[in-house]
Amino acid sequence: MKIGLAYNSQLATAMAASNTAATSSSSVNSGAEAVAQPDRVTLSRIGLDKSKQAQAKQAEQPSDPLEAAIEKLKERIEEIKEELRKLQSDDSEAGEQRRRLLQTELQQLSQALLQLMEKQLEGQA
Repeated sequence: MKIGLAYNSQLATAMAASNTAATSSSSVNSGAEAVAQPDRVTLSRIGLDKSKQAQAKQAEQPSDPLEAAIEKLKERIEEIKEELRKLQSDDSEAGEQRRRLLQTELQQLSQALLQLMEKQLEGQA
């Protein structure tokens, strides 16, 4: 009988401690939720905006891998052209070398672009 009472006493103590912890945890959580609620709405709006931007960007991107490669080449060609424009006023030896390197890369990319576009046309025909 003493064992039963000791067990019941321990069980009652454990349950009381659990209820106290749950109550204090619940009140802390309620307070934290009340404080965090405006942040959640703000974060949700930010997340929604980013999601919409990502979806719009994905919609702009071609689903065809060939088309995607063509777009990447076009972008890189434009970057090189811009860099060449910036280097026009650089009369140094290093500037001249950089221009030659960029012009060579531009020629190679233009050839690759032409080949991909031809391949794309063959696929459509």
